[in-house]
Amino acid sequence: SRIVAYVDASFASHPDGKGQTGLVIKWGDVTLGTISRKQKIATKSSTEAELVALTDVMCEVERAHEFMKEQSVSLDVPIIYQDNMSTITLVTNENSGNVRTRHLSA
Repeated sequence: SRIVAYVDASFASHPDGKGQTGLVIKWGDVTLGTISRKQKIATKSSTEAELVALTDVMCEVERAHEFMKEQSVSLDVPIIYQDNMSTITLVTNENSGNVRTRHLSA
């Protein structure tokens, strides 16, 4: 069994320029958590807003994964679904640190 998460973000959806993160974390048919919250920082692009959301979901998945391990539940590697192709390319490409993304910090 494994934890599966779905994440999405809106770019600059609030008057102060901050986006919104939405995520769902599941274990099989069980929903472990859902979150919709305003992002803590204003981002410069939809890709950056999606990276902020991805970071949020990774932290939540790690917490859920650790909790399940403490309960002696054997888990496979979690899967996170993210729909922004620029973000997917950025996080899966080792040579992605170019002039357009150097302002982003890990």
